[in-house]
Amino acid sequence: MLLKSYHYNFLSIFVGVILGYVCAETLLPAVHVMSAVVVRVMQCLAVPIIFFSLISTMLETDTHVRLGRLFRLTVMYTVGTTIVAALLGLVLYILIDPAKGVVASGGEAFTLKGSYVESLLKLIPSNIFDVFLTGNVIGAVGFAVLLGGVGRSLPQDLKDPFKKGMRLMTEVFLRLAGYVVRMLPLFLWAFALLFVQDLKEGFAVSGFAKYVVVVLGTNTAHAFLVLPLLLKIKGVSFLQTLKGATPALSIAALSKSSAVAIPTTLHVCVKNLRISEHTARFTVPVCATINMNGCAAFIFATTLFMVEIFQGVVSLDTMLLGVVVATLVAVGNAGVPMGCFFMTLSLLTGLGVPTHMMGMLIPFFAVLDMYETGINVWSDVVVSRCIHMDLQHKS
Repeated sequence: MLLKSYHYNFLSIFVGVILGYVCAETLLPAVHVMSAVVVRVMQCLAVPIIFFSLISTMLETDTHVRLGRLFRLTVMYTVGTTIVAALLGLVLYILIDPAKGVVASGGEAFTLKGSYVESLLKLIPSNIFDVFLTGNVIGAVGFAVLLGGVGRSLPQDLKDPFKKGMRLMTEVFLRLAGYVVRMLPLFLWAFALLFVQDLKEGFAVSGFAKYVVVVLGTNTAHAFLVLPLLLKIKGVSFLQTLKGATPALSIAALSKSSAVAIPTTLHVCVKNLRISEHTARFTVPVCATINMNGCAAFIFATTLFMVEIFQGVVSLDTMLLGVVVATLVAVGNAGVPMGCFFMTLSLLTGLGVPTHMMGMLIPFFAVLDMYETGINVWSDVVVSRCIHMDLQHKS
């Protein structure tokens, strides 16, 4: 059953690629509608799943010690894998040296509407309904942790019905997500077709080719060397995990959103990979919020690339400091409009580096963003499976 689903997903993507090159213009109106419907459905399910599953997990965890261990493991793996991704970016950047020979072009500063501070303020909900209406993932996580903590302190006669209610809502939304996941092959071709259109209209390799190689190479090495090594240490099959995670990786990459992929990620973790439902309901929402391995590579490489173009060669100790900064910024990236692109722009502005060349990255970013999002969700799955193994061995 798993193998059949795995092949259907790839077949759907393959058909979308072919149609994108053969008759995209004819299908584009319908494809835009289909892709919008899928993304909206996923967004509709994502925040309630995060909200109710986190509360339910906190209420059902037997002791504060066990809950604390689950949280510590999640943070440890999240920060650890993000640091490794940034360090890989450092090594590859030094080897390839993408800024060498690149001449900065003139132009005006490239800016995005609004500011990072404004974006952060939007993450703080003004009321409970605002979390669901705006799809505020970080707000949902924060509010769920707050309610979960309060729920654990309630008297037992009030705590029991509250726990059952949260469990019921979690099951309802997970069941709905399961139905959507089964229908993914019917829609993945539409996302693939739109991807081909993006390539045909805007993506072109120029003098930035080495920089793109650094970002893609770092993410590839992290996804297919570092994370599989982590699985091997835990005694878990890399190929079996990859096959089981394929639906989540597909929807993440093609939608360019870890949050949109949350319902699918939870489904594959529990149903395909047999990760404890209790563990997955905690790790997947938290990881989707702070586990940004792919973004760390982009933020580090892009910031260093622009700094060297405009301000000259950077020393190794400054590069190592950049690794730390990129890790912290990547962890805080979730929920910010245009993700790591906006974060990098803010960093460059703070460093006093001209930002007009950031506009030249837009065609590249459309493709890099897809790949980075897939890597982020792949890391979410790997981290969830590793934590599941750790908790099993502990018990």
